[in-house]
Amino acid sequence: MNEYDNPKQTAVNALISWVKTGWDYYSMRDAVDNHLESCGADCPSINGEETILAHRKIAANQLAIDCISALSKEKPPKMDRCGGYCW
Repeated sequence: MNEYDNPKQTAVNALISWVKTGWDYYSMRDAVDNHLESCGADCPSINGEETILAHRKIAANQLAIDCISALSKEKPPKMDRCGGYCW
């Protein structure tokens, strides 16, 4: 499966890239919107707008958990002897 076939993984990658670099905000926003649309978070239900907001929060929290998990697997940067702490 290609990463572009999976909107969630594309959104996670875009979020991580944006967090690390500060660039491509609009690409990240579009990837997240695409994921929210594809997972059904924007589908109206009995309670209307409240349900949409709740579904969007759940999907956003899942993205945040995936991003934190991916970022925590990376090794922390080592500092040089003059610059601070060594890991």
